[in-house]
Amino acid sequence: MPILRQSTQKVGGERGKGTMNQISVMESLVKGFSMYYLLLLPILYAAHVIGAEQLGYVGGALYAGIIVGALAVTSRLHAYPKMAILKVALVPLSVATVFLFRPGNPWLLLSAYAFIGFAIGLSASSLNAIAAQFTTQGKRFAILAKISMLTDVFKIAYPFIASAVYAIAGYVGLVWFALLTVLAFALAIIFFSLTHPGVDEGTDAAAVGKSDAPIRRNKPFRFALFLEFLDSFASGQLFIFLPALLFLRGFTIENTLFFQSAVFAGYLCGRWLVSLLALRFDGFKAVGIGEVGMIVTIIFLLVSSTPWILVVLSFLLGLFSRGTSPVIKALVFDRLEPHQMRRGSALYIVGGEGGSAIGQSVFGLLLAWFGVSAPFIVAAICVGIIAVACFWRRDGFSKNLVAA
Repeated sequence: MPILRQSTQKVGGERGKGTMNQISVMESLVKGFSMYYLLLLPILYAAHVIGAEQLGYVGGALYAGIIVGALAVTSRLHAYPKMAILKVALVPLSVATVFLFRPGNPWLLLSAYAFIGFAIGLSASSLNAIAAQFTTQGKRFAILAKISMLTDVFKIAYPFIASAVYAIAGYVGLVWFALLTVLAFALAIIFFSLTHPGVDEGTDAAAVGKSDAPIRRNKPFRFALFLEFLDSFASGQLFIFLPALLFLRGFTIENTLFFQSAVFAGYLCGRWLVSLLALRFDGFKAVGIGEVGMIVTIIFLLVSSTPWILVVLSFLLGLFSRGTSPVIKALVFDRLEPHQMRRGSALYIVGGEGGSAIGQSVFGLLLAWFGVSAPFIVAAICVGIIAVACFWRRDGFSKNLVAA
């Protein structure tokens, strides 16, 4: 695939590292938007700005916006330059933040979350395609893992920043912080455009127009996308339901925050570990091993009550639950041709965010109907299906990668 090799050579060495560092910062800011806006909901609820019902459907508007944004790239915008799409995403980001200045208006708040989700869908699709352009097929595991690790640092930092800003300046301070984040993203896009003006070189518009049928018939891509959907459904939201499980063990709210910090620390280490396994063996086998580790962790988590053991298990839950994410992303991209990257990247966003949104809703119902253990049991069953699929189909799909 000459286009991909040409792009990789163009950014080789120190320049290549700088390119991925810039992409890491932009992707971390984009993922930070979703974390920050979701984090605002309980703060607004505690401050009596929104009611209990809005905690559910306003957050749902953000997920819906992400899916719509990714679908827009898939169906309409895939032929446009990636940097142009990123710049367009700044418009709904800015509108969403301006709407936040009127939190008492439920329709403006709902629109703000829908706009932010739409912008995230556009941005994430384009950034994933750029990351694929500047990496080598079959060797993306480690680089994508590093990007995800930086994103995890942002996720850990945002709650502390939001708490400090709210304590100092209240809700208005939170809005200004959101505006500063949008400004930082805009400056990052401008800097990347100036330092890499040829980011869209090698894209064949005619090939893009002809890519619809092949991407639909691409069975290895569809299989990897199925893994992403099921993995996000099973593990993307488990940290939200961990406190409910710990409450039954007699822990307080303050204690559960510590356990959730252990989960996020596991996220960081898991990105590195599972990607290392992917480089040593292959991507499918690494994902299968990670999912088996998650099953074992959930079993012990459901039967353990010793505090220090639960801390270790919380760390392992984070390690295995999201450590597989960058490897699955690499597997998805490795099964696409260069001219399919934008559309395939958007479909990846739809699959992952759709799985997370459905998983959050289903797990909430399971918690209400069957108790705190039900979401974890269903998650273990789902990742068991992923593990079997990875070990069963690994060899055949590895041949497809070699043939590509």
